[in-house]
Amino acid sequence: MSNRTQITNAGNVGEGDAWPAWSSDGSKIAFVGATYIWGNAVPPEIYVMNADGSNQIQLTYPSTLASGATFAAYNPAWSPDGTRIAFYAPPNTQNSLLWAIWVMNSDGSNLTQITSGSFSDTEPNWSADGKSIFFDRTNGGIWRMNPDGSSQTQVLGAGFEPNCLRCLRFDTL
Repeated sequence: MSNRTQITNAGNVGEGDAWPAWSSDGSKIAFVGATYIWGNAVPPEIYVMNADGSNQIQLTYPSTLASGATFAAYNPAWSPDGTRIAFYAPPNTQNSLLWAIWVMNSDGSNLTQITSGSFSDTEPNWSADGKSIFFDRTNGGIWRMNPDGSSQTQVLGAGFEPNCLRCLRFDTL
């Protein structure tokens, strides 16, 4: 493949940029960036850049949550209108072994945790109309909710492979 172009700069061993997600208009890419600063690991966070790799902007930042866990963000997913990004990160609760779905504006503002409980929620994906977010609930299958976290409903039972979530047509569920 001679048409490859590297557009991020994770240069050290252990660093890596992952989970790229294109905005619906193709102008932006959200991704997870993980780096080392002065030899210390910095938790993965969400970044956005232009499609050509320019103008990389960090949207989430490492911080300590009420749980004592360090905020680390994974798997960004753009809303169809390009105004919001859903992702998963530790919940802002006392149980730092779980994951929750979070949503923010595409500029990083209005960061809001929209799921919580005694389970892990991961792999958020927007419906084509932007009215629902689908996600994997540990040991509980695939769920659907409104973008504010309300009306959570199971749509596929436990045992469904969460890595196939991006393969589904969510407007048909």
